[in-house]
Amino acid sequence: MRKILATLLCICAAIGLKAEGPGRHSISLSSGFLTAYDIINMIGDVNYPPPDISLGGTYVLGYDFAVSPMFSVGIAAGFALTSVNSYETSHVWRHYRYFHVMPRLSYRWIRKERFAMYSSAAFGIDFAKEYDRHSVEPAFQITIISAEYFFGKSRHFGIFAELGAGFQGILNTGLRLKL
Repeated sequence: MRKILATLLCICAAIGLKAEGPGRHSISLSSGFLTAYDIINMIGDVNYPPPDISLGGTYVLGYDFAVSPMFSVGIAAGFALTSVNSYETSHVWRHYRYFHVMPRLSYRWIRKERFAMYSSAAFGIDFAKEYDRHSVEPAFQITIISAEYFFGKSRHFGIFAELGAGFQGILNTGLRLKL
């Protein structure tokens, strides 16, 4: 049993040492459009006409660590604001604020020198403030297809676009900096 644990520890240490170095850590800043909360608020109550809605989108700050050339783990924290003018509230605008934190796992299925395509999944919690109520709910983001491109000789600064569904939006675009 000790030999198995020692072997696993050595493998984990080797993976960790290999992942240390330039470009293994990255920070991203992005903006998403049409989030899960936007869709829920647009549908509204079936007994009333569809509400007027002001979509604020979501703003996300993320950190990723490449544990191998194909896999990375990270965390994303985002903020969203949506305003709804519902007929059930006598045309009073209600403001919804959301803050989510989600650990995520990404798999790079195409990896070139400057270009990569990947998919990811994130699950976490969402702290919601809906007019006079506070709640904590599950949060998710399933990203089906994403592309990123890095500029310059150093390839430390790049752009990305993600297509998926969840609390970061159907379309999420942003900037990424490799450290």
